[in-house]
Amino acid sequence: MFIWEKSVERIEWTTVYFTSGEQKEYTEKALQYIVTDELQDPTAYRNIILDNVMPEVKALIVGDDIVKIVWDIMKLLEDHDLTNAEVQNIIDRLLSEIAKDHNDYIEEHLGDVIAKFKLETEKYKEVKAVLTDSYEQGLFLAIGKAFGTYKEWEPASYFLDNIRISDLRNKII
Repeated sequence: MFIWEKSVERIEWTTVYFTSGEQKEYTEKALQYIVTDELQDPTAYRNIILDNVMPEVKALIVGDDIVKIVWDIMKLLEDHDLTNAEVQNIIDRLLSEIAKDHNDYIEEHLGDVIAKFKLETEKYKEVKAVLTDSYEQGLFLAIGKAFGTYKEWEPASYFLDNIRISDLRNKII
């Protein structure tokens, strides 16, 4: 038996005795799922906690009484005896799932509008890219001709690269 990366010697009610000689108290609720047959890496252990606590947390999020919901969730988290990091993982997962549900709802009800908007956005991005490229090419060409670095067979961006400090001094001063 293991709890995370620690080997368990025995469990007496809510006290866990590890093979290292250490002993620790856990809540009955936590002991229902944190004791595993195999060693767990940190990610697997986190997922075990999330998989067991999240359904209970979600079940408490009903109604409009936010204070009651928060108190009920805090009591539940206390019953599981979670660490601050574990609580933060639950909050992060909860927010992520709420955002996903919200995005799925919007996609379901406004999918055609969103698809059209994305298509239009891509079209405008392409137009912007062409205009920007044309503007830069013209600007580089003008700068290259003004500083004498223009060469017909070179890309326009080279015109800037080939300007010498002495060219700047002679043209500006």
